Amino acid sequence: MYGYHPLDATRREIRLLVLEPGSFSDDIVACIQHAPLNFKLEYEALSYTWGSSTPEKNIKISGDDFNIRENLYNALRHLRYPKQARILWIDAICINQSDINERNRQIKRMREIYNLADEVIVWLGTETPDNRTAVDLLRRCDQFKSIDERHEEISEMLAKEENAHILNAVSSFLRQEYWSRVWIIQEIRVATQLRVYFGSDSIRWTAFETVAASVGALLEEPRASGGKSFAFASSPKTILREPTPLQICLLRSGFLNISLNAAIFAFWKGRGASDPRDCLYALYGLFDSQVNDNIATPDIDYNLTTKDVFINFVTYGMTNPSTLSEGPLNLICLREPGRTNTELPSWVTDFSARDTSFIEFITCQASPILRDYRSTTTLNLHSSISGDILRSRGFVLDIISRCGDYLDDSGAAVKGLRGQAPPAVLSLIHHWEVLQSWTDSASSLSTIPPNNYDSSRNRFKSFWKSIYVDADDAWDFSPDIEPDLWERAFDIAVDFAANRYPTKSLDEYIKKILGDEASAFRISMEVWAMLSRHRRLAVTIEDTFVLAPADVEIHDLVCILLDCDLPVILRRVQDHYIFLGDCYVENIMHGEITEALKRGEYKTIEFDIM
Repeated sequence: MYGYHPLDATRREIRLLVLEPGSFSDDIVACIQHAPLNFKLEYEALSYTWGSSTPEKNIKISGDDFNIRENLYNALRHLRYPKQARILWIDAICINQSDINERNRQIKRMREIYNLADEVIVWLGTETPDNRTAVDLLRRCDQFKSIDERHEEISEMLAKEENAHILNAVSSFLRQEYWSRVWIIQEIRVATQLRVYFGSDSIRWTAFETVAASVGALLEEPRASGGKSFAFASSPKTILREPTPLQICLLRSGFLNISLNAAIFAFWKGRGASDPRDCLYALYGLFDSQVNDNIATPDIDYNLTTKDVFINFVTYGMTNPSTLSEGPLNLICLREPGRTNTELPSWVTDFSARDTSFIEFITCQASPILRDYRSTTTLNLHSSISGDILRSRGFVLDIISRCGDYLDDSGAAVKGLRGQAPPAVLSLIHHWEVLQSWTDSASSLSTIPPNNYDSSRNRFKSFWKSIYVDADDAWDFSPDIEPDLWERAFDIAVDFAANRYPTKSLDEYIKKILGDEASAFRISMEVWAMLSRHRRLAVTIEDTFVLAPADVEIHDLVCILLDCDLPVILRRVQDHYIFLGDCYVENIMHGEITEALKRGEYKTIEFDIM
């Protein structure tokens, strides 16, 4: 088997694979050379997905056996030139993966390695019928001079019913495993030149960008006006709805200038990484340009435990310059619901988890990407981290006194918002029962005279509509439905739930009131279900409504941390506090607390959160 020779760290050496020429069926033969990393070095860097660890394929390096995975083996076969050598940098070969210290050093240089490469090769696998259909479309893109011409032509062609098979093929092409790999974000973002390969064929990156934007717009068009415009396809609202190639295209182009928190949410969630530490390490290169001499990017060190890596990153997030426009502790609000990882402190997000409530999606994006809430505004850092303890200054705003039920992970109500037909209302029985429990809680405010249900119900409607309006500003749920119709639909839902009408009569009741507009009611219920997932309606001792994490209990504390844009729920446990998550509190979500602090209405204390 091939044995690595050590790299000279003082010369900033990297390894390069010299792929010997040959025909497609020839054995793969190569050698490795060491070279100092600088702008004069000529090589191409491969961006690909490792794929399954079995079966392994054998190649020859300097006459010795070397085993690689099948996807890389196929790439080398197709990328090999017939009559001249090709010089490549490939992480699986050019880094000694069994030497942790070398991995640490080399992975820190990956941003520079991909940036200095003559070209980055985006390898999307071998040719398939879908790939061939997509490639034909990509080639058509190159016939048009301007991006708007390409976009208009492709959009019109894909929108035709007879071309549905082409749209399906291209959609499949854009959802290959490659796009789920977390490392590609950095690799594509920093590349000077890019070319997309599939089998032995290739296409310019600019043609690929156009198709990604066009298909992204068409897939959103059922719910969005102006869906054929390139401006819509390129809008942050479209980009951040789910991780797609379009996100990466616009991040690369510089159109998408995002904050630390927005990058973490948009580009980490659901991305593939076999090592949980790579969920963060793969993104460090995105932040290097934002770091000054006093604030260094956290070390890439595979000797650290996953817990230490995650804690170090939250520490970095608190002090990174990109957070000056947002709360330094906003990262803790990405905490996954229904936490199962008990090894992490309660305030540390499990960055390897793939689930975050929808409210976090909205609130943890910094303007102008998505609307962010600011419960308070401070300029100085009031928090520190020591081991497992987050010490943060703030104050108790209120105490939870009553809680409604919460939505589980059924998920059926969420799907209708992505262009599919919404499920019938009667399929949302559990969601309906939860809404009934919320209206019950809302109707029992102690500060409102008994039996005066209209007043409390109207406050609940107002509270919920404020959440919806803020969310819709960011998400644009369904532009085809007028705002007043949304309002009527929710009014009907709350009144129906409050009156405890039998669920089986709901369809008939809605059709009688809304007639042909009954679909708006179904969609409004789905919006409510999505926004409320993993949430309870809670009422405080001061009769304030709170949209709180599902884990909340009576006597939990609604708190303001001066370094966090969102109110949070803390639980007192002996001499410390447990962080349960962020929350939406009635009438304080847009900076109202700031003025109260200036007037000295609240006395701050230090919370030790574990």
